[in-house]
Amino acid sequence: MSRKRFIRTGVVLGVGTVGIPLLAGCGDGRASRSPEAPASPYSPDREVAPGEAIASEEEVEPDSAVLYANTETGQPEVLVRLPDGEFVAYSAVCTHQGCTVAYRRQMQKLACPCHGGVFDPAEGAAVVSGPPRRPLPEVEIELRDGKVFRA
Repeated sequence: MSRKRFIRTGVVLGVGTVGIPLLAGCGDGRASRSPEAPASPYSPDREVAPGEAIASEEEVEPDSAVLYANTETGQPEVLVRLPDGEFVAYSAVCTHQGCTVAYRRQMQKLACPCHGGVFDPAEGAAVVSGPPRRPLPEVEIELRDGKVFRA
């Protein structure tokens, strides 16, 4: 084997060894996943069943959020109080690879710590940047008696 061919073979093998795992980690999320989401620094503060109160209106200041777990699915969801005082709620499971998103007050967005996905809660959790291709699913909520309920 010539020196030139030996070097080319080494480069191809080296790029393949590093590149394939990187590409696999940044897939489009369509591959089947295990029931466990990738590690995330965010965990729900409380568990809420459909029909139960997530929080009182006074507990959630404008431009903040509450992360909670849906007791039926075990999945995290996030209640966001937008800067204008309006409440919205979404699945907190990133549509890219299943990591848990968190509200970032300085951006007024929901951000995924795993691959940098950013969603706009004021615009139906539309994707602002990053690899996700779909918005976060909306969670139905209702306000009554000074509390926010999961519908």
